[in-house]
Parts: sequence; structure tokens; C-alpha cells
Amino acid sequence: MVVNSTNIKLNISIFDADNNNDGEVDDDYLFQILNGTDWTEWIKPSGLINWSLSDNKAGNYTINVEVKNMYGITQKQIEIEYKPTKLKNGVISGYSIMLISLFIPLGGLITVCKLKKKLK
Repeated sequence: MVVNSTNIKLNISIFDADNNNDGEVDDDYLFQILNGTDWTEWIKPSGLINWSLSDNKAGNYTINVEVKNMYGITQKQIEIEYKPTKLKNGVISGYSIMLISLFIPLGGLITVCKLKKKLK
């Protein structure tokens, strides 16, 4: 998955199933995420989880998620490629500045023309 922000949402949805065929839906799942070198606490899945990449540098990141149920623990690795939006040295490109400087006066001119028509 390629993202352009360090703040992402992880979909931690686990679909309930009758894994042991006892006629009851198993919903006693817990999950944890590796945060650098430490694991988060075990918590119940709640759909979307806000997550922030630990570094602001472009590159590939691996997020480790463990899911625990009555049968044990399963681990899943999510590969993310962070590609920040391209600004040259944090500056808006010349083409964008040219468009902005064209549309602001044009918008002002249109507004003045409309006001003149209303006043007549």
C-alpha cells in the first residue's frame, strides 16, 4: 500500500465465525500492534485504528499486527510505502503560483462586474 501521509488508518476488522463448530459464533479476538520495539496492549478490534508512522522519511515501513483467539496468536505484517507529496524544498512550484496569481485577480474582477450590474 502506498500512502502520502504519516497518519494512516488501519482496518482491523475481524469477521466472527464458528471456528470450533460448537454452534456459537467466536468473537473473543484481541489484537496488538508492534510500536517500534514495544507491543501495544491487547485490545478488542474496533474497525479503523488511527496509526502514525514513526518516521517522516519517505520509504518502506512494516507494521506488525498480532491477533489472539482461543487457538493461539497469528501475526500479520502490513507493508506500507510512504511517498510524501512532492514540494521542492517545501515551496509551492512556480506553475501553481502562476495559476493562483491568475485566478485571484480574475475572481476579484468577476465580483466587481457583478456588483456593478446589481447597482445599475
